[in-house]
Amino acid sequence: MLRRRWVLAGLVVGVACTPFSSVPSGDGDGDADAATVEPGQVDGGADPSDAAAIPDASLDGRVTPCTARHVICQDFDDPLPFAGWQVVRHADTTLVVDDSLWTSPPASLRIASTGVQAGNRPSFISKTVPPATHFVVSADVDAAVIGGTNGDLDILALELTPTAGFERYFAAIVIKGEGTFVLESETKQTSAPAVRRDTPLGPLAAGFVRVTLDLDLATGDLFGRVDTGATVTQRLPKTPAMTGSFRVGAPYVDNTTGRYFVHLDNVVLD
Repeated sequence: MLRRRWVLAGLVVGVACTPFSSVPSGDGDGDADAATVEPGQVDGGADPSDAAAIPDASLDGRVTPCTARHVICQDFDDPLPFAGWQVVRHADTTLVVDDSLWTSPPASLRIASTGVQAGNRPSFISKTVPPATHFVVSADVDAAVIGGTNGDLDILALELTPTAGFERYFAAIVIKGEGTFVLESETKQTSAPAVRRDTPLGPLAAGFVRVTLDLDLATGDLFGRVDTGATVTQRLPKTPAMTGSFRVGAPYVDNTTGRYFVHLDNVVLD
């Protein structure tokens, strides 16, 4: 599990604010060599073959949070929703703007992994975050896993650029094949083994829920929560301010037994 996370760490960090290009991005396993970095664009809606897999859970009338000021806010409602984002796609993982399901109209981001494949098949959008010691990430999530018993799909991830004394600093909200949300982190200090942490947040729900990841580098506290449920806590090493990459969609997906269907809306980073 460690090798796949390290491979992903170098996939697009450092290019989120550079001009878009169409270049291969390999993952070292031979699995993600079909992933490409491409310009932001508007895609078609949901694949009709998957329409029956997810019920219509749109919440009419919810107001987008992007009318207020945030460091990053994406509601996927603009004519060019990927403008300003780096886009990475793999042929085995769908990443499209979908106007059939949302919490604030008229659209959300849809991710689907239906191929039974081992190894990373990443499709996601990313942005560089400014240096900070505190990051709060949240999003509306509608998710279903059909026939899954293992594997996982990251939906919101912070891949931070390590400061002196660190080689890795990563935190994410992950959907597991068993049908659960998990708070995941991995840190590696220089000359020390990597430390991986996985804390369950609760089962997937019917319809949209609000998930939150709250990382305080100054205290080393990492919090995770689904809607108004219990907050779980992980203790990470303290560190000065960091920059890095904020990734939305499926920056990592290893799907060997099931079919994942996810909608993300109203994604915020502060």
